[in-house]
Amino acid sequence: MSDEKKPVIKIAYSKLEKAFEVISLIGIALNVYIILRYYSVLPDTIPRHYGAAGVPDGYSGKSFLFFIPIVMLSLYVLLTVLSRFPHTFNYAVEINEENAKAQYHAARIMMIIMKAEIVCCFTYIEGKTVMVALGKATGLGIGFLPVFLIIIFGTIGVYINKSLKINKKEKI
Repeated sequence: MSDEKKPVIKIAYSKLEKAFEVISLIGIALNVYIILRYYSVLPDTIPRHYGAAGVPDGYSGKSFLFFIPIVMLSLYVLLTVLSRFPHTFNYAVEINEENAKAQYHAARIMMIIMKAEIVCCFTYIEGKTVMVALGKATGLGIGFLPVFLIIIFGTIGVYINKSLKINKKEKI
């Protein structure tokens, strides 16, 4: 369905959405804290890239530590702005007056949860990068990538399932 035909509805934020927003903001604050706390004691060279096994395979100057929160904040802002316009999303079901509110709310919840997951991921990477640079860790861990992918794709799967259930319920 084209964007012009999808209803535009304002939906209040739920407690769940607010809780995940707080989680994101705590993650951002923790990321900033990590930089402020450890930057002065870091060696001049730190990991900048990790291989699939979670082991550093690329290094850079310690100023690279600022790149991680810049990317994280860019994604946070982008997802925050996008989540305010659920009528512009692509949906697995047709959006109409009857299901729009429930579908938009479910989609926005997915976006907000994914935003918190991404912020937590970047904060974890920032913390582990500092620990590796200080010699207190050897990498992200071999389970990092599969766990992160399971979390993100799991969130998408749960959302798609919920979206299909909402649509089925509306047809009854």
